Amino acid sequence: MFELNIFAAVFITVLVLLVLAGFLGLDKKIVELSQKTLGRYQFIDSFFRLCSNTPFIVTLLFVAPVIYSLQRGEVTQVFVLTATCVLALGAAFVGKYIFRRARPLNHLTYIGQVDSSFPSAHSAGSFAAAFILAFVFTNLAVPVLIFATLVALSRIYLQFHFVSDVAGGILLAYIFTLFIHHSDFLNFLGLV
Repeated sequence: MFELNIFAAVFITVLVLLVLAGFLGLDKKIVELSQKTLGRYQFIDSFFRLCSNTPFIVTLLFVAPVIYSLQRGEVTQVFVLTATCVLALGAAFVGKYIFRRARPLNHLTYIGQVDSSFPSAHSAGSFAAAFILAFVFTNLAVPVLIFATLVALSRIYLQFHFVSDVAGGILLAYIFTLFIHHSDFLNFLGLV
């Protein structure tokens, strides 16, 4: 089994507190702040739209690492990345169905519908990939974690999500990363 170190305990505690604080009013204050800046700075708006673009995220954090790993014959890394992302995203969509929380300002999604915002699937998927990639390719840890953070911030800045939605997505990613990467799950499947 895996051990929960002090960093992990603090990280999880902060995420849980952000989720709780969000549901208690912090989210609305941050939406008000983003309303003051969104649309005022074209470069920042465009940058965060790119960071929030699903095909761009999937290509950078999933497709490219999968192709690279397959070329090197590292099938276990592909499985670990895929399983972690699928579980984190699946849990996020189940959470959306359970919580049915309206998006900030009843914002429409890219498919033109109002849907549930908690937890953020973009944050869950990008951080699941980033956490696994940080473990597998330690030299890429900082860039992939920075990019996942930019994805999460873009979701808040563009008013698709509250802070608590993003924190919930990151928490799911971290939990499934611990489960897949740091448990006996891979041994159980005979992959390690």
